Amino acid sequence: MANNKRPRYGTTVSLSRAQQGRFRPLVKAAWSRVSGAAGLDEKDARAKDAWYRRELVTSDLGIYTTKEIKTPDQFRVIMLHFANIADDQYWINRLVTEDSRRALRGLETAMLRAGLTHDYVVGIARQMKIPDKPIKDLPAAMIRKLRIALTYAEHRSAKRAK
Repeated sequence: MANNKRPRYGTTVSLSRAQQGRFRPLVKAAWSRVSGAAGLDEKDARAKDAWYRRELVTSDLGIYTTKEIKTPDQFRVIMLHFANIADDQYWINRLVTEDSRRALRGLETAMLRAGLTHDYVVGIARQMKIPDKPIKDLPAAMIRKLRIALTYAEHRSAKRAK
């Protein structure tokens, strides 16, 4: 390959330092759990590398190296894969609920920007036939729909004010 051409599958990009700080300890915990259960030496670097590559390939991403990870969503997928192996409940919960938490932050930002109260948002949710439960307990898709409705309400209010 000529020096001026980049590799085809993103092998020049790597995980950020922050991502490495989350990912590597999770891989270590997963290997510790797997090696202990299989009766393997936890310090056997060859066995660990073979296991690690096998896990990357058999993950939902089907990659051989983390340098192939291009998006935050792909990073979350691989993190969840190793969190499940390590049975790390903190990371499993954090990764599974991340979409809802992000949607909730977006909704709260929209509420502040529009100057809307929580009761007003609950009223809009009722009109949209969203299940009658706390907004923070709604699935991310419903929270995003509610945020879109708030955006429309904000635009209508701005038109009326003109």
